[in-house]
Amino acid sequence: MNGMMRTASAAIGAALCLLAAAPALADAQQDVAWCNAAAGQGVSLAHRIAGCTARIEAGGKDEISVFMASINRGNAYSEQGDYPQALADFQHALRILPDNPTGLLNSGNTYMRMGRYDQAVRFYTRLIGVAPKDASAFASRCHAYNRMGRNAEALKDCDRAVALDPKDAAALLTRGEVHYDLDQLLAAYDDYSRVIALDPKNAAAFENRGNINFMAERFAHAIEDYDRAIALDPNAAAAYYYRGSSYEGRGLPAKAIADYDRAIRLKPDYADAFAARGKAKLKAGDTAGGNADLARAKELGAKP
Repeated sequence: MNGMMRTASAAIGAALCLLAAAPALADAQQDVAWCNAAAGQGVSLAHRIAGCTARIEAGGKDEISVFMASINRGNAYSEQGDYPQALADFQHALRILPDNPTGLLNSGNTYMRMGRYDQAVRFYTRLIGVAPKDASAFASRCHAYNRMGRNAEALKDCDRAVALDPKDAAALLTRGEVHYDLDQLLAAYDDYSRVIALDPKNAAAFENRGNINFMAERFAHAIEDYDRAIALDPNAAAAYYYRGSSYEGRGLPAKAIADYDRAIRLKPDYADAFAARGKAKLKAGDTAGGNADLARAKELGAKP
């Protein structure tokens, strides 16, 4: 009887231990689920950060778990707009795996968002050393060089990215911007057209190609491109502004003024839109309205 009681007591003790451990296990599983959640999966940024923080603190000697939690928490901080904290997490991850492509790419991207393009170039260069056939690495460094005004180097990198992956729409879009900045408008136009063929929902490509059509005074074609850009991105103030200018080029002042109105609603400090609307109103006989817009444009720093 005593033996049976001792056996029963041991079983009850084991069960109680399991019950006591169950909440901790459930919490750990919840932390993992929160930490591994990506944007759009219904987990708040606060929960994602909390889950990853718990994983990092509990990681101990499990360096891979700490690495992944650091990357995931960095991504969450980046989405939150806390770029210094995101960068700190990516750097923590790179101390564990110094040549990890994700850590290098995320660090470079974070420096880009912070406007520290020289540091972004440094990490993208390291990434290229680790992954010399990764088109996105060259495209990313191309973008950084372009922001720095180093367009000759940018073009070489974008050419390399497109050679590695001719269907990389992001690389083609960036190369189009570099060609545009270098006044190589036909090459830019071709790049934007290739982006549109690959990604028909790319609003920036339509807007940028529209700008080239506008500069060439191909106003009907420009309006078509701006129509598509605006349909894809109704908040594109510049697309409304340039479509308005294209309507003016076609002798349609009422439509032009309507587009300038939309551009100003979206961007209330849009000096060029106030100036253009003021001139259009004066042409339409609205002297008071035109002068008011021109005065506002001057206040905002528009060139005469």
